[in-house]
Amino acid sequence: QCWRHLAEAERSVDRFAEVGGGLLVLAGPYGSGKTELTEHLLRRAVGGSTSGAGQLPMQAVCGAMEVRAGQRFAAYRTALHAALALLHPAAPTQCRSNLRELLGREALMPMEERALELAGLLSSMTGSTRASMADQSEVPLYHSLRHSMLAAINSVDRAESMKPADIADDCIPGQVLAKLVVRLVERLLQNGSVIVAMRISQGTSLLLMDTSDFWMLAHALGTLAMKQRSCGTSQHSLIVLVTCRK
Repeated sequence: QCWRHLAEAERSVDRFAEVGGGLLVLAGPYGSGKTELTEHLLRRAVGGSTSGAGQLPMQAVCGAMEVRAGQRFAAYRTALHAALALLHPAAPTQCRSNLRELLGREALMPMEERALELAGLLSSMTGSTRASMADQSEVPLYHSLRHSMLAAINSVDRAESMKPADIADDCIPGQVLAKLVVRLVERLLQNGSVIVAMRISQGTSLLLMDTSDFWMLAHALGTLAMKQRSCGTSQHSLIVLVTCRK
């Protein structure tokens, strides 16, 4: 049974690569192997084994969040960091291991800076988060979901404790940051095909938490993938994988 699911997932990714893109949702109960399957698909794509993409390595961007306090914008943090590291491969290792410094290399709009501030993504990264990404220059630019998830868990997101009154202006962080991630992925698509892995982990947590910001980002990337697919003229594909609990 598990091998059948593996073969089906590989065929879906191959088909998306051939037609220009697509969205694949991997849903299942806790402990069913969703993360391992997604990591396999990522390794296969990054290693250039996915047919239809010219057998060229795809660029991998990962975003992950845990259903726990402090994780509201964790997927944005990891997705932004992965995309920016790919866009600035010549940046010094110390810079590429720090989201704030990578963001400093971008011409951000005032609304984007405001959204990053409200989401708490301009705060300095913790030592453990920095260590988990410090070796990017030593290995291919591939972040496994497990590493991205660890980075998300270790990051401190102050925005989770915000009250609605704290966001009294016109800036809705999730909407603005989703557009920023999409813009970065569009730039990556100019250089080659991209595979994005979005993961939301419930685990055994019984915590009731608003996950709308995660799904806002997943929806924006899925929409971009379908747009890339319908274009029909692009040589590069965008594949979005979403892993969630069924």
